[in-house]
Amino acid sequence: MAYVAVSGGKEAIEESIRLLDFYRSGEEEDIAVEAIESQLSLLVDRVMGEAGLYARSYAALALRQCEGSVEEAVFLLRAYRSTLTRNYYTKTVSSEDMRIVRRISAAFKDISGGQILGASYDYTHRLINFDGALLEAQIPKLLPPEICIAEILEEVQPTESILMAVQELKEAGYHFAVDDYTGQSHLTPFLPFADIVKVDVLALPQKDLADLTQTLRKYRTVLLAEKVEDRQMAHFCHTLGFSLFQGFFFSRPELIHGRKVPVSHAVRMHIISLCLKEDVDFGSLSNAVRHDPIISTRLLKFVNSAYLGLPKKVNTIDHALRMLGSMTFLQWLCVNVLAALGSKHSSRDMAFLASQRAKFLESLAKCLQIRRKLPADMSTHIFFLAGLFSLLESLMGMPLAVILEGVPIDEDVIAALTGGETRYTPWLRLMDLYEHGDWDACIPVSQSLGLSETDLVAAYAEAVTWSAEIFAFTS
Repeated sequence: MAYVAVSGGKEAIEESIRLLDFYRSGEEEDIAVEAIESQLSLLVDRVMGEAGLYARSYAALALRQCEGSVEEAVFLLRAYRSTLTRNYYTKTVSSEDMRIVRRISAAFKDISGGQILGASYDYTHRLINFDGALLEAQIPKLLPPEICIAEILEEVQPTESILMAVQELKEAGYHFAVDDYTGQSHLTPFLPFADIVKVDVLALPQKDLADLTQTLRKYRTVLLAEKVEDRQMAHFCHTLGFSLFQGFFFSRPELIHGRKVPVSHAVRMHIISLCLKEDVDFGSLSNAVRHDPIISTRLLKFVNSAYLGLPKKVNTIDHALRMLGSMTFLQWLCVNVLAALGSKHSSRDMAFLASQRAKFLESLAKCLQIRRKLPADMSTHIFFLAGLFSLLESLMGMPLAVILEGVPIDEDVIAALTGGETRYTPWLRLMDLYEHGDWDACIPVSQSLGLSETDLVAAYAEAVTWSAEIFAFTS
């Protein structure tokens, strides 16, 4: 650290200190450091920030010694910081050694090496409802055509002005979907513009549904089956040429009783059971993960990703466990084991939804924990597991009691997940209501749990972001 030369030597410095004491002397008592720390907190924060040291009491003391001069207080705190032992050093990294996983330029389309999206759901299309008035006013243009599919509602009438607006939007690069189509004549003029036609499969007998899909073939549009309620309907729609599906079948289990858990699934449920023990044995856990090549590969891919930004490459499972920490690893592992349980594409979608539910419930529980309103015997981790296991029956097609046999989890959680009434039941009900957008029923349930609408919105946003980030490393 540099020093300042003072003419006059030691005597000048001593006289300077005596002069300072003279200016400070008076009848009033000195301001207490605690008062500065509590009443001038923003000033204390500024001194700590500019000095690069988090020490509130020392920052307040420096302000008092410097009579409120921020610059002098920062100088003093920096001087103190220079005397401390440096525990960590940041190594200089060459830009050539950096692995770029996401590079987006808002200012330039053509940058050297091109745009790199990385692991992201930011650029997937969203189906957004528009009524006639919104289409006529060309409101979809407020959104980029790359992410917006304008959904024409079933009550929209094909007036000349609306059809002209749709044509202009189509020429501008926007995509369209026709909603709840069952052959209505007033929606037919929109079909030539449609990229997707959503067919209400519950509203039609199977013969009429087959005839309707045959009619729609000439429009060369993607067919989306709405309200698919069971496996038979899903299979029937697939044979008719539907390629997109929506419905409660994909979140409702179809159980096959008497079926045993496959060996590969049993191994992964064993990994989950090791995660859930009160005293986690990381040696046994590491050994179990090491014998599962899929989970091992995903773990090393995740821990070496830019998401964590570790300075050195991690090559072993044991090292990965130590770098992640217990809670982050346990949550990541549970989600990935769940994602690996199913082999079908729909299984991955259900696992993604389950992880979203898990984080949603955990975030809501944390809201109450911060306010000290969460019962002491209800941990936020249990809420994470409740959401995570809520689709386990759908994923594996077996009763939950069979799947979770030997897994150490609260009996109240299992009872709530299988339809029983426990203290976790309102939380699961709130989760379902929020997912389906039933706001009238959702708000009273959230209020009864001590949660506000703001809590719900924030928790859901966090859950969506977290799930997208975690699932970027599950394939």
